[in-house]
Amino acid sequence: MSYKGLSTLNFYILKKVLPVYFINLAVLTFLLILDKIFEIADLIITKGIPATLVLELLANIIPSIMTLTIPMSVVVTYLMVYGELAADQEVIACYSSGIHPFRLFKGPFFLALFLSLFLFYFNTAVIPRANFEAKKLLFDIKIKRPAAQIIENTFIEDIEGYRIYIERVDFKKGTLNNILIYDEKEDESVRTITAERGRLVSHPGDGTLTFYLNNGSIYETEKKDRAKLFKIDFNSHEITMAYDTGPKKDWVTKGDRELTGEEIRENIRSIEKMLTPLKDQTADYERRLKEAGLTRADADRLKKVYESTKKNLSYQYQKINKLLVEYHKKYALALAPLIFAFVSFPLGIITRKRQKGYSYVISIVVFVFYWVSLIGGEALGDRGVISPFMSMWFANLILAMVALYLNYLILSGHFYFSFRFIQTLKEKALGLFKPNRRIR
Repeated sequence: MSYKGLSTLNFYILKKVLPVYFINLAVLTFLLILDKIFEIADLIITKGIPATLVLELLANIIPSIMTLTIPMSVVVTYLMVYGELAADQEVIACYSSGIHPFRLFKGPFFLALFLSLFLFYFNTAVIPRANFEAKKLLFDIKIKRPAAQIIENTFIEDIEGYRIYIERVDFKKGTLNNILIYDEKEDESVRTITAERGRLVSHPGDGTLTFYLNNGSIYETEKKDRAKLFKIDFNSHEITMAYDTGPKKDWVTKGDRELTGEEIRENIRSIEKMLTPLKDQTADYERRLKEAGLTRADADRLKKVYESTKKNLSYQYQKINKLLVEYHKKYALALAPLIFAFVSFPLGIITRKRQKGYSYVISIVVFVFYWVSLIGGEALGDRGVISPFMSMWFANLILAMVALYLNYLILSGHFYFSFRFIQTLKEKALGLFKPNRRIR
């Protein structure tokens, strides 16, 4: 076949792949944000948060979801397209005409390559900023509408020194009904405050909120002598408490997931500068502990300082591990579309199934393995059990080896019978459930 004919064939396959890919991307993204949509509807309808603020929050959450659905869609799409081509005997027809199946992969390969290159930028620059904006918006909702954080019939223990229980809340009006507040911040006494009604007002500038209570009572008892109980009834009462002693919105700190690739490298470099003097200090304390002539009091004091320094050193190493895990995670996920393409291309030809159900089942198996490996690797990498590199790249390496084997089968021309052993295993498994026949 001429070069022009091959170009037309690749264009034909790419034309089949692109619409299916974008449909799968939209469907998978929608499925993953479905639970978020219900939460958003609750924030807007029930709790009265402005729709613009909530939609802005959703817009900043979607990028972190798309970093998963972009590679997931590659698996589903390539399995569907190449499975349909194989089921319609188009792959065999091309093979018989002297066109190897790998030539049918040219256009989709460049698509997967483009997606990986796009994710290298998207994961390291766009997603961290979107996560940080979402974090600031959540903080904004918290300080502007503290009542939105209240869960009815559940104790609130986020405010230090207080335990608060509210039976019913009108989130739009900010009114509260049947309120119970345990005030345990005093050293010598415990106060229990009940009220039939009330409202909650926040003061973002001061980092405080005030409960305006009506028709209630204050019960106070001493911690040392619980038999003494004092009761005061009131028509109206105010309680002001500090609900946020941390940074204001403009000073919201970035976690690992809110750092860009360059910011992670900068943080690691700054921590590494601290490690050398900290290691020298730890070694010095250890040496001094082994010296003779120390009194018992001096030895105990030095041992405490040594243990504290050693814990600090371990903590700094753990911080580096967490940063490296997040750093490698961004790049491992970016390479996923390319690896998934090389896995799903031969799998689609081998399975030879046009049904979408097969494609989704195989895709779920592949991605569950991938995602479980990432989650497990992240936990082990954070604790330093395995190296941060291996914790995030393990799944990619395993799937790369699977891709090499499957593509070797296709390259060898055995794609049409390479999975015959599955049918044999199926027949043997079904044979176990057949009744035994006795030979007379």
